[in-house]
Amino acid sequence: MPPASFRVRWCMEGQAEPGARGVKLGWYINRLRSMEPAEIIHRVVEAGRKRRSRGRHEGWQRYPAGPLPSLPGLRDAVLKADGPMRADIAQAAADVMAGRFEALGRAWPTEAVRGFPAALWRFDPVTGGEWPGPDAYTHDIDFRHDGTRGDIKYVWEINRLQQLIPLASHVALTNDPEALYAIET
Repeated sequence: MPPASFRVRWCMEGQAEPGARGVKLGWYINRLRSMEPAEIIHRVVEAGRKRRSRGRHEGWQRYPAGPLPSLPGLRDAVLKADGPMRADIAQAAADVMAGRFEALGRAWPTEAVRGFPAALWRFDPVTGGEWPGPDAYTHDIDFRHDGTRGDIKYVWEINRLQQLIPLASHVALTNDPEALYAIET
């Protein structure tokens, strides 16, 4: 086996397989080299906060739901949509409710369900696998170096909630209860 210094250098040059321990170590070494002292202090403090947060199980009860903000003129603009635009909105909403969603050049292969299933928010359309859910502590999920789950960007993309825009527009135009249910679940 090569000496550790060789393995670190080799991994830092990007020669190791994704998920290899050396890649992770090499990434951190390169990251540390590029930081200013103030950023290093910030990262140490941040790591301490993450460690302390592990024991807190507060949930969302701490954050009461207030009235939803409204963007001035948005509803009026949707209501002024002409026939072809209304048809496009209706089709886009139907696609979302049928489980069809595309982003980043990928289609999320889900079946039509009422609302959005919990697994959808963790689904990777490339590998067909799921990222960890509520049973995993957020800061324990290795999204950079794991290499077994696929690219986290797909999970992040569906969680940007862009699929709700056609649903909300459709509800504004038609008061469709199924589209409203999908938004609220």
